Amino acid sequence: VSGPLSDRFGRRPLLRVAAVLFAVSAITSALATSFPMLVTGRLIGGLGVGMALIIAPLYIGEISPAADRGRMVSLNQLNIVIGISVAFFSNYLILTLGQSQSEWAAVLKLGEWNWRWMLGLETMPAVLYFGLLYLVPESPRWLMMRNREGEAMRVLSLVSDPAQARRQIGEIADSLNSDRINQARKLRVSALFGKSRRLVLAIGVTVAVLQQITGINSVFFYAPMIFEQSGIGTNAAFMQAVMVGVTNLGFTVIALLLIDR
Repeated sequence: VSGPLSDRFGRRPLLRVAAVLFAVSAITSALATSFPMLVTGRLIGGLGVGMALIIAPLYIGEISPAADRGRMVSLNQLNIVIGISVAFFSNYLILTLGQSQSEWAAVLKLGEWNWRWMLGLETMPAVLYFGLLYLVPESPRWLMMRNREGEAMRVLSLVSDPAQARRQIGEIADSLNSDRINQARKLRVSALFGKSRRLVLAIGVTVAVLQQITGINSVFFYAPMIFEQSGIGTNAAFMQAVMVGVTNLGFTVIALLLIDR
């Protein structure tokens, strides 16, 4: 539902809602007093993830100059894998500090409540994300959809020179007109399988399937448990999870450097 909602209310407001959902999820999970409460907290976080995964790349694609679009959208993926790596590392750190004899760690109950701290720390980046969203402009495409061409021009001028900004305004206008024509024609789903779109559709679906069929999300979500069950111990398992995150980060950087070539 986030796509239609962002068309109605704008990209930034929906991203702010996602940030709020992240914070609520973190707090609810950390303070959970029952299993249903914990699951509810995680479900709320899932709503935020679904919203951000759709709207963030959409916004970046709409505001980026064409020559930099691939790299800029890839930066979103880079931040995701940095987040995964930081989460693995912070979990390992909390676990280690909880086992230490430090007085302040005992006061914070890092040993007894380690999982609460691991989940609750999500509040910090969520609040930062919410605040930083006030520093970014609205999507120029959304502004054009609302007939606010002057504002769209000002936004594009922040990231492009005036001549390029004018060209982009023209391209957005043409794209929106094409959308209106297609809506008036009431194109059928079968149009997706037309000769001109067949290859693009096949590549898109294949890439999407291959990304998930590897099972990598299961590895990310359960890496510490998987390594611990191999018999290497809890601390070593969390450290191995850190290495999985670092490997993911390294190859994302390689992709970022090559994508626009």
